[in-house]
Amino acid sequence: MALTGGLFALTRLRQAALAALNDRLPAARPHHPDGPPLLGALRLAASVTGAALPWPLDPPLLDVRTMGG
Repeated sequence: MALTGGLFALTRLRQAALAALNDRLPAARPHHPDGPPLLGALRLAASVTGAALPWPLDPPLLDVRTMGG
């Protein structure tokens, strides 16, 4: 299980989310994401349908960039 998104950089929110998940899913183990959130969503969809991912994983499907600064 991976928690993604900028809000999880907030220590108190991340700790509260992990504690709640541990209460409900004690066998789940958090880890760093191995790709962008869109790729995770596509993997879930492919696993439900039994389809293989018909697109390359590299380069990434979605690249989020910060403007300015």
